[in-house]
Amino acid sequence: MKVLIAEDHLLVREGLRNLLLNSGFVHEVVEATNGMEALLKTRETLPDLVMLDYEMPLYNGIFAAREINAEFPKIPTLMVSMYFSKEHVMDAVRAKVKGFVSKGSRSDEMLEAIKALSIGKTWFKGVVAEYIAEEALGNAGKNKKVLANILTDRESELIQLFASGMKSFEIAEKLKISKRTVEVHKSNIFKKLGFRNNSELVRYAVRNNLVKL
Repeated sequence: MKVLIAEDHLLVREGLRNLLLNSGFVHEVVEATNGMEALLKTRETLPDLVMLDYEMPLYNGIFAAREINAEFPKIPTLMVSMYFSKEHVMDAVRAKVKGFVSKGSRSDEMLEAIKALSIGKTWFKGVVAEYIAEEALGNAGKNKKVLANILTDRESELIQLFASGMKSFEIAEKLKISKRTVEVHKSNIFKKLGFRNNSELVRYAVRNNLVKL
């Protein structure tokens, strides 16, 4: 697997490079020191994944992600940032990044994120997932593109049904699908939004006016 790292701080870039090359599944690392160079080297080397720092000279990570994703939609982009405000996260999601991780993340989490993106999955965890879910589900009518990037229409519908108190077999009957299909959707919802149990799902749905109790 070939990974492009775009990071303007040498020590951080070296740390990421060593981490990746010692992972056992990344065999080549391409380096860029700014957003413009990241775009140019993506064109030149066609990496399997691009890791972008949020704040860089010339093109920042958001601009670079937007350009790379528009030109190479099959190459996933992973935002690596020290900034974790909702504004920063949503800017990255709108630029169509497939994952967002902190520079302070554990090395195993960073590698898991890269593995996930390499097989077509996304990586939005913890507070990042919460920001995205609030924005997508709380404003579904206004943010269909954001919602489509995180949850399917069926998953969004199931959140409301589960939060209203319906059981899996009841939802299956209502939607005319199998109970197993309902459980698979539920599992996917929990993974995408970082829920650990039904109580968290219900609290989230109520907080975002998806249901009223």
